[in-house]
Amino acid sequence: MADAATASQAIVGHFLSRLHQQPAWQTIALFLPLSGEPDVTSLLAAAPDRRYVFPRVIGKGMEFHHLIDITSQTTAGPWGLREPLASCPVVPIEQIDIMLCPGVAFSHARHRLGKGAGFYDRYLAQTSSHPELIGVTFDYLLFEELPHEEHDILMHDVLTEKGFASQKGASSSLQ
Repeated sequence: MADAATASQAIVGHFLSRLHQQPAWQTIALFLPLSGEPDVTSLLAAAPDRRYVFPRVIGKGMEFHHLIDITSQTTAGPWGLREPLASCPVVPIEQIDIMLCPGVAFSHARHRLGKGAGFYDRYLAQTSSHPELIGVTFDYLLFEELPHEEHDILMHDVLTEKGFASQKGASSSLQ
């Protein structure tokens, strides 16, 4: 694997190519990465004309808040995550056009293996009309199959440093 920073920039580049083809994607849900996750926050500078929202954990749930400046508008939250300040505007799921989702691993069948707390699954279960869901991971964490449950919500696509899995540009060397 290329170093994480180089791989993260490749992921951002692939996403920007798709974003330029989708002018309707105005509100984009991102995540502030944990160690070992791709960092896609450079999208804020690369496409400043979009509105970016980030998750904030509230008890067993989460909500997304609009951020303009990650440095001044985030704080340490539970689970070792940085998250938006409570004072940042909340954006309801119905206003999110596309959501880039982190995960421990993803499958070619678009299953997402999270960290086990179920935050994304519970959040997405609030509505049947989900935003476009893109799983974001490093290529070595994209597998042919993963364990999953009936209630798990499928991603629409999975993005790695090699590209979108639906375009057969990403394939794990661990298959």
